[in-house]
Amino acid sequence: MGELLKHGEEPLNHVHLDSRITTLKSFNSRLLMLLKRRNVPLQIVKHLESLQKRVIDKATEMTINEDSIPFLPVIPITCLPLCEQLKLVRNKNNICYSRYIELPLIVDKTKQSEKPYYIFDIDVGMAPLEQSALGQTRKLITKAPRLPLNITEVISLCIHTDLFLQHNVSAVGSYYGCCYKIPYIGMPTGIKHPELCWVYSETSNGSRFLLPSCIYKLDSDHI
Repeated sequence: MGELLKHGEEPLNHVHLDSRITTLKSFNSRLLMLLKRRNVPLQIVKHLESLQKRVIDKATEMTINEDSIPFLPVIPITCLPLCEQLKLVRNKNNICYSRYIELPLIVDKTKQSEKPYYIFDIDVGMAPLEQSALGQTRKLITKAPRLPLNITEVISLCIHTDLFLQHNVSAVGSYYGCCYKIPYIGMPTGIKHPELCWVYSETSNGSRFLLPSCIYKLDSDHI
């Protein structure tokens, strides 16, 4: 697990600016190196590399919560289909799969960039909001104001962390087939492979479900 991120490992707000920039550049290099190791198409990685200066500039001007991940790269399905992205989520050598989901039925609730982009200040959602139902929690996150992660953003989170080993990581920024079904990635009992599943939005989030969100999204159009 050495190549994966640990929750809250990058406390950056109280260090000197030069040190912060150096740390963020190293952090981004780790993210992109993992994508290369998992055979993400080179043109996608190169596009993300082209965003580095803007990403570092944005991250250094932000006050990022100490328990948050500073930023993560996201690959939209216009660049890499969901079926291929799921192969990037792994428990050791066991790739993620979807037995009970028809991937074309997963839809984002808001329009997303068609090019690879970054999300910032990712709160993994360790502390469920008032034990609300998942659908209601999305409304609470949006009022925060934060942005609930969609399915490709949750895939990115699960590529770079192993949170799915202990929790169901919910993509409350997307829905499956209809507005009251929410996709998530987790580990079914007794199975070594991560799995993409869905749950009713009326389900209480409890401690099993993470409700990750971010504060900002940056793509080529912001440059």
